[in-house]
Amino acid sequence: MPQARPLESPHHFDSYGSTPNPYQSLAAPGWIVTALLVGFAAITAWSIIAGFAQISLVNDLEAGHRVTLGEASAADENYQNANLAQLLVYLFIAAFFIWWLVRATKNVEAFGVRDADYGPGWAMGGWFIPILNFWRPLQVVNQAWRASASHLPGFSGEDYRGLDVSPLLYVWWISFCVISVVGNGLDSATENAESLGDLRGALQFGIASDIAFLALTAMTIVVVRRLTSRHGIAARSLEQVMTQR
Repeated sequence: MPQARPLESPHHFDSYGSTPNPYQSLAAPGWIVTALLVGFAAITAWSIIAGFAQISLVNDLEAGHRVTLGEASAADENYQNANLAQLLVYLFIAAFFIWWLVRATKNVEAFGVRDADYGPGWAMGGWFIPILNFWRPLQVVNQAWRASASHLPGFSGEDYRGLDVSPLLYVWWISFCVISVVGNGLDSATENAESLGDLRGALQFGIASDIAFLALTAMTIVVVRRLTSRHGIAARSLEQVMTQR
């Protein structure tokens, strides 16, 4: 198997942006993803409030207090609408996040990496291959993070693959995997509830899941903003090098 070559200097390029994948700004997709994540956080807060309202009704029923059908239906509809809104915004986040990551992966070559380990195809397809999707997307993000370091202040010229990445990336990814796996059991827990106690437990589980998603959303915003910033700084540094030739 041929060995992948290390990061090459931008001076190997004929001109700035002359590579098959010239630099593409992450600003637009980055801000769209950020805005969607903020919207998702707001909807998740709505879901948490709706969940507590549902639990309050369950407690009233158990205590023998009068709860009208209209009150129960309104509370349930509010909770279901919040969950549906979460799902729809989540799908938009997934689409735009992949767009952002594909651009970041294309920039790896623009920053001088030859024979990168993961191309744009992995930035998209790595999410959809069972089992492999537990680590391949993180490897793609790590590659985009390391490659941008070649044009940041303090770079010493070593192979980019040996560069460290922020511990935040690992915390973010492990959190994403755990929350995604655990969250998949929420619907079944709600559907299989056979008593008011079961329903309250499912609602409490949903609230805990939403709180975890809020933390994950905040970490995702930080990851997107930091990697977008790194690529922007690296691109400006690279452009200065090329214009000074």
